Amino acid sequence: MKDGNVENVEIVGHPFTKISKGHQDDFAKAINGVVDGKPLKGLKVDKVAGASWTSDAFNKALEVARQEASIQ
Repeated sequence: MKDGNVENVEIVGHPFTKISKGHQDDFAKAINGVVDGKPLKGLKVDKVAGASWTSDAFNKALEVARQEASIQ
């Protein structure tokens, strides 16, 4: 984060199958283009690179990041 905005997201995947690895890899490649420079407050992503479950997990991580940064 920089000045309350998202900057340089790093994704650590935990795939169970080759298919989920592919979705996670595609998501990791695309997510910075979606969220970099956007305010953390209120940020939520929809399907990114065709990965809706990965997007759901990312949104949960955003909630944790907001709590840790005390941004609601």
